[in-house]
Amino acid sequence: MPGGTLFDVLHRHEPCVVLDWDTRYRFTLVIAQGLSYLHHDRVPQIIQRYFKSDNNFLDSESEPEVGDFRM
Repeated sequence: MPGGTLFDVLHRHEPCVVLDWDTRYRFTLVIAQGLSYLHHDRVPQIIQRYFKSDNNFLDSESEPEVGDFRM
């Protein structure tokens, strides 16, 4: 993904990205909604059991995406 991973944004040192609380909240909400869809609404359901910041990607507009389902 063009924006890298959530891990990159949270932990890379150069260039340092400052995330305000509104952005952190939005990331959390979008990722939670994605996981809820995969676990409860999708048929057949997909259970994401390998959840970590390296598996959450940011698209070109810095919108988070859930990935790496180890299928």
